[in-house]
Amino acid sequence: MKSFDDFVKDNELYREFKEHFDDNYASYQSVFNQYSKFTPDLNGEDWMNTFDKAMKGDTISIMIMKKLFNSLPDELNPEKEAR
Repeated sequence: MKSFDDFVKDNELYREFKEHFDDNYASYQSVFNQYSKFTPDLNGEDWMNTFDKAMKGDTISIMIMKKLFNSLPDELNPEKEAR
């Protein structure tokens, strides 16, 4: 099975997104603060920490982010926008 580090090395799209994420960290914080209005048990910092861990390959965090995105209204859900 391929390691996450190997995936990162081979996946240019991921590397570009990671660079965008790093360059726009404050914007992501702002977005996640807005998203937290739909998840009263989690604040923006919780969203940010989980997303950051997911970006580093933490499988549990990836699954949590998918569930969190699915808790958002359709117009804010990037999963539904991509379809």
